[in-house]
Amino acid sequence: MTIKDKIVSVIGQGYVGLPLALAAAQSGWNVVGIEIDSVRFEQLSSGKSPIEGTESSQLQAFLNSGQYRAEHNFSSLNEADIIVVCVPTPLDEKGKPELSALREVIQSIDKYAKSNALIINESTSHPGTLRNMFYSELEQDESARRFEYAVAPERIDPGNFKFSISNTPRVVGALTENALVRASNFYRSFCSEVIGVSSPEVAEMAKLLENTFRLVNISLINEISKLSAKMGLNTREVVDAANTKPFGFMKFLPSIGIGGHCIPIDPIYLTEFARNQGVEQTLIETAKNIDNTMTTWIVEQVKNLEPEIRSITVVGVGYKAGSRDTRHSPSIRLIRALRDSGYQVDWLDSIVEKFEDEVSNSNLASQLAILAAPDSKFDAERYLIQGGKIFDFTGSLNARKGIIQF
Repeated sequence: MTIKDKIVSVIGQGYVGLPLALAAAQSGWNVVGIEIDSVRFEQLSSGKSPIEGTESSQLQAFLNSGQYRAEHNFSSLNEADIIVVCVPTPLDEKGKPELSALREVIQSIDKYAKSNALIINESTSHPGTLRNMFYSELEQDESARRFEYAVAPERIDPGNFKFSISNTPRVVGALTENALVRASNFYRSFCSEVIGVSSPEVAEMAKLLENTFRLVNISLINEISKLSAKMGLNTREVVDAANTKPFGFMKFLPSIGIGGHCIPIDPIYLTEFARNQGVEQTLIETAKNIDNTMTTWIVEQVKNLEPEIRSITVVGVGYKAGSRDTRHSPSIRLIRALRDSGYQVDWLDSIVEKFEDEVSNSNLASQLAILAAPDSKFDAERYLIQGGKIFDFTGSLNARKGIIQF
């Protein structure tokens, strides 16, 4: 780190901000974690990590050493040499980008941040956010710049134990060379590789491309799975055969749909931005539509392949295997669609256990199980012996009587 950059404020202590704050503390920075949610702030202050995959023992150790502290308001920004913004950028009730949290942060920086602080935005947004929101709203006098500005979009993958903050390359863009140097030095203190790009817009666009790429390819393979099911082919065998090609192919597997905090949202930011630029993004919009219709297609498969079925268990309600995060979970969408179609539906998940006043049901008495994610509490053999049937969307079971694989 540079001599003048010593104190870092990380705004937002969620799944992005808290791991970042603790990584910075581990590297010797004095870190202030700002969290306006009262419940989460109390958890942080007492040394209890509210974030899946972040250990309370590590948090408590940094609290004890004074390397980290939590704050419930923005006034402490006046201490910070570096301010990192890690707040949510979701969609509103109309499915449009919702940037109110970013606007609140900008107002707070304007009010409290000290001169020459480096502002780094990690929150995902459309290209031009750093320049046209942060810079334009905070710099009214071009001849006397108040702050430095950089963007380093988050690349967190909750539950991924292979890639973490430390070994995932970090892309950084900035408005000035000095800001790029300062931001790169900050991330190099705990990231093994930092990649500087020519502008903030390149970094912002790259983040949207990363997750839009995944949306398009997952939707493609799910569409292929519909054709394979019609032909009686195992999609995973088809994918494995294609994957033997040593170039020009990347393996994606079929699923019940896309969920989580990035892939369902980031492509919307990209298509909305493109629309405002007068540029159509029809491929992305088609991919999103394919994902939106997956639950309808699955309900149709139940009706067509198992017309006598009335009771169903959905196994796995987290947005992906091994996660208790249910944001935009395709399993939740499927449960609701099945119930709307008149089915009696319960669910099993050994990690989530409770969702919207419902609890995981391990007493599997249903006629059909839809396996959205592998789960240790789901005994497929016992379920089959009891007369149940299984729709396997994971490829984790061996194909045999009573199991239909997609």
